[in-house]
Amino acid sequence: MQPGIEVTRVDPNHPDAPARVAALAPNVVIIERDGQTNDLTLEMLQRGFPLIGLDVSQNIVTILSERRVPVDSIADLAQVIGKVIDTWVV
Repeated sequence: MQPGIEVTRVDPNHPDAPARVAALAPNVVIIERDGQTNDLTLEMLQRGFPLIGLDVSQNIVTILSERRVPVDSIADLAQVIGKVIDTWVV
């Protein structure tokens, strides 16, 4: 383990999982992407925690973070979508 990194396991199926994670105030939340953690993933994003989704079956990680952007019109929404697409182009 790297100095300064602390890992704490929280059972994602426990009803208080979101509150337990929030109480830890982590810098990032790592969630195993098994299809059963979708509610916890959404809850953690809504609470503002950046996420790393770990898919061990495909050896892939997905980095997720919620970023709220106000949109007052369809044109604003189109602009946000365009910026997102531009950042995904490899």
